[in-house]
Amino acid sequence: LCLLDLDMTCFWGNDANDLGCAMQWMARPRHLLRQLYSILWNPAASAAIADLRTTHNTEIVIYTMRGALLNYRSPFRRLTLSLQWDPSWHYEQVTIVNNEAVPQQVLSIPGDVKTAADILDTYSGVEDLLERERADLGFCFERLLAARDVLQEKLGLREAPRVLVTSTVKDVVYAARCVGHVGGNARAFLWDDNEKLWNRRNVLPVDKYDALAEPAYTELQSFLSEHLAPPDLDSGLVRFLQGAPAATRVLEEVWGAAASATDTPKAREDNLKNEGGSPDDGGSRLQYVIPRASHIPPQWSLPSLPGLKDLRSGLLSLRTWSKTLLRVGSEVDAIVRRVYSSSSFGAKHDVALTDATA
Repeated sequence: LCLLDLDMTCFWGNDANDLGCAMQWMARPRHLLRQLYSILWNPAASAAIADLRTTHNTEIVIYTMRGALLNYRSPFRRLTLSLQWDPSWHYEQVTIVNNEAVPQQVLSIPGDVKTAADILDTYSGVEDLLERERADLGFCFERLLAARDVLQEKLGLREAPRVLVTSTVKDVVYAARCVGHVGGNARAFLWDDNEKLWNRRNVLPVDKYDALAEPAYTELQSFLSEHLAPPDLDSGLVRFLQGAPAATRVLEEVWGAAASATDTPKAREDNLKNEGGSPDDGGSRLQYVIPRASHIPPQWSLPSLPGLKDLRSGLLSLRTWSKTLLRVGSEVDAIVRRVYSSSSFGAKHDVALTDATA
């Protein structure tokens, strides 16, 4: 059983660092929301699961912390609601972790759930939801299902995976029980970036996926320019994005010369008009701040299972030899060409050599 965390593990950012919220705020269609999450996917997740599948059968389950989907602090009234959905989806138990009693609360959303409305229609809480609360929760579920659908596509799954939502500390054994993964040969592992979990059994540490390498970085910038261009953003959305914590803030206002350094003269003039500035002060403009990585995400750790260590060693050796052969091959080819072209036969038949080695 492969339990996969979402934020900073399988996907860049914490719930896409509010970019998913921005897409919904601006009423962008759902297929574009999924396209956004596709760009933010961590390729190291695909590589790890592919390696694992070469020697073992796998079941994929998402295991994510989304406390608001179980205990919702309403922004519309001073009230925290204990949310109840389909009763068969709820699991609650007290487990012992490091000699301490820890309450476990898990919502298990089946893979055949298609839309956020499918979930909202099962609401059975004591307190009725306001329409605005229902809409807010609907957006949360919509982003979660978009991430789920992208994960299904990226990992080549025939069916959408089950999603385990928790509001409490994660526990691998309890999560496995919630999906019926029990028995003598049952094994379960969690990949997660949360350092507080790394000392726990069957948790595999993952470096935080908080910066994008190429081509994802350029793809995201292009996507945002087309679908969430800063000049087109609602003023309330701008305030919302700028109010995020510094570590996850994706939008900032740049003033003076820095605001126009990369603009064309026409764009600079438009920015000045929009901000009410003048050509002398340089005005200001909004720009996205996306951390950029200089290299692809590091390889994920694999569990200590039979065959996996030898597999990784074999793949590493194969990749090293492939690079060596390519380098040596190109060097030999260059030498042959020099010798060949220096001979009278080579000079006469140079075109034939070129055609044969293309």
